Amino acid sequence: MITDDQILGFADINPMPAVACRDVREHRLAGGQRAFLCQLSIASSMDNVRVFQELAHSQDPRNRAIYGKVLKNAAILHVLTARKGPYKLWHGTSPAARAI
Repeated sequence: MITDDQILGFADINPMPAVACRDVREHRLAGGQRAFLCQLSIASSMDNVRVFQELAHSQDPRNRAIYGKVLKNAAILHVLTARKGPYKLWHGTSPAARAI
């Protein structure tokens, strides 16, 4: 995310606070802007992003198969990257303590 705001932190500008993330980093850009980078939890996205829910509950078996493949890859990535630390939810001015 890129913001012109100089005071607000990542938790305050996060457009998807229901999706867990980790390794949040801030970079200063030319012109006074700031960029926030992070790693998103695919599993958390699958639980909280509408398009994934539509795939999961689709009447089309191809859509449900796509959802299953994404879920399988999310599980594999979660296992392979677990050493990078837990994902956390970011609300308001501080991260939620609940890790997934």
